[in-house]
Amino acid sequence: MALSAPVFDPPAFNRNSVYVQGRGEPRTNIAIFQANSGNQLANVFCDENGHFSATLNIAAIPNFNGGQLTITARSALASQTSDWGPNLTLTII
Repeated sequence: MALSAPVFDPPAFNRNSVYVQGRGEPRTNIAIFQANSGNQLANVFCDENGHFSATLNIAAIPNFNGGQLTITARSALASQTSDWGPNLTLTII
């Protein structure tokens, strides 16, 4: 059985970070990336109800100085990896 790609819910912002959350395959690892860059921003666990969350440190994102930030994610379990989930574009001021 193929893993489903994770999906983000609306994010929350504060001055130095973005809190993202979403839904995915229960009990899988969720890797969150800056889209089209290869920069992994977080690696979190999807709980038994299919929910995940992560706080992204804006200052730690390579070559990012504000503006549009597009993120994506995928699930992994053992040797299986899902397709990339839908992108989420954030405006960081």
